[in-house]
Amino acid sequence: MSRNSSSELLRDAIGLREVLFQSITAMAPAAAIAASIPAGAAIAAFVPALLTAAGIPAFDFVSELSAPVPYGGPVVGVWMSIGIVVLTVLLRRHPERVAQTGRIHLDDAPEPAGEPETGAVQR
Repeated sequence: MSRNSSSELLRDAIGLREVLFQSITAMAPAAAIAASIPAGAAIAAFVPALLTAAGIPAFDFVSELSAPVPYGGPVVGVWMSIGIVVLTVLLRRHPERVAQTGRIHLDDAPEPAGEPETGAVQR
């Protein structure tokens, strides 16, 4: 067997870049899960308070809130239900209005008038 010079790789050999790339891409899903655990724990810590604020007494260690705070959950639920009914009626009777509403809220980039500005002083 002949030896290759140090600047050449052997046939079917991989370099350090490829090894690092495969290592990082193999670890990326595990790193994403590990990074999301603290965020999930923080959200879980607020669940008892959120349920109590919505008027759902799910936990004994959280005291009930005084009125009118517990009415917030049912009010939001009724408001969302009314919105779903209105959307359903609009979709059945006037679907073009719903499409127009979507077009109104889109951000279209304005077309430049003339030449683009370069910042140069023109005389």
